[in-house]
Amino acid sequence: MTGTARWKKAQEYEEAFWRSIAEEVAQNSLKRIGFYEWRAGEFRKLLEKTGQSGLLDGSRKIMEIGSGPVGIIGYLPGQDRSAIDPLNRFYSTDPNLTLLRSPGVQYVDAPGEAIPVESSSYDLVIMENCIDHTADPTAVLREIHRVLVPGGTLYLTVNARSRPGYWMHRLLARLELDPGHPHTFTERRFSSFLEAGGFDLSYFESTSWWQAWKRDLTSGGWKPRAKGLLFVSEHLLTAIAKRRD
Repeated sequence: MTGTARWKKAQEYEEAFWRSIAEEVAQNSLKRIGFYEWRAGEFRKLLEKTGQSGLLDGSRKIMEIGSGPVGIIGYLPGQDRSAIDPLNRFYSTDPNLTLLRSPGVQYVDAPGEAIPVESSSYDLVIMENCIDHTADPTAVLREIHRVLVPGGTLYLTVNARSRPGYWMHRLLARLELDPGHPHTFTERRFSSFLEAGGFDLSYFESTSWWQAWKRDLTSGGWKPRAKGLLFVSEHLLTAIAKRRD
């Protein structure tokens, strides 16, 4: 299956996932879309920790790519706020998914590979755990570099795998056993990916793969245990990087 075909399959997977979330919201449960506010708070803490809280002084132009139906951007201040997602048109058809949207955010239906904004126009781009869902991660990173002002900031997270898990996941993706994630990264590949894309790391953090693996192996659920046995357990990588001029 080609990369484009895998991406289309991933989008179908995402739509099915969000339909199930919409059903939960319809039953008066906001838990699955309410986490965006919590994530925004964690992002604020990270910027304070790294001495970059000025990015949220309200005067900056902020973009979130792969925002989902709400995004953390709705809980952040900015002069101009845009949420880019290829499923935004789909989300907008269901009031349960858009219930917590901020009226100050412009929600744009577009892929990360072709962002319909001018070059060098945003100060901050946010992309949380989404780059592995895209059709072409390199093209997305190229677009992010284009839309950021010189020296602009990228906040990027992704669930990564060990080296054996990377190769196993590539096989699973081709067999359509993990349709929602057509791509995967290791810690080294992620760092090289950013460097080659024209970004310099100012902050990098990795949670423990070993802990994630042991947690999956000892889980009572069959899916986490299967992930552990196949060595495709995930650990989170978090990066703040500056656009290199």
